[in-house]
Amino acid sequence: MTLSDEHRRALEEIERALEQDDPQFAATVTPEHFQRLRRRWVIIPAILFLSGAVLLVAGLVTTHAQLAAGITTSIVGFITMPAAIALFLHRHQHLMGGSATRSR
Repeated sequence: MTLSDEHRRALEEIERALEQDDPQFAATVTPEHFQRLRRRWVIIPAILFLSGAVLLVAGLVTTHAQLAAGITTSIVGFITMPAAIALFLHRHQHLMGGSATRSR
């Protein structure tokens, strides 16, 4: 969705005012900053998911030696994986600007 010339000028005025009022903050709000955040928001759930998978397999292996520890480890791993997916989807929805009903 493109902006009209009027809206584009208004945004440029706001940007200039921000740079004048708080140059330190304006310097931190850059496209590179948001790209780093976006990468971090993908990497953290991926690491959590892989950790959950490792815990699940470790629990299955451990079950043969110690039943209670293996079951507990497997359950923690099993719960961690869907939690990581939910975290990724929540952050992805936040990055995309909210829910589909909000964009209408």
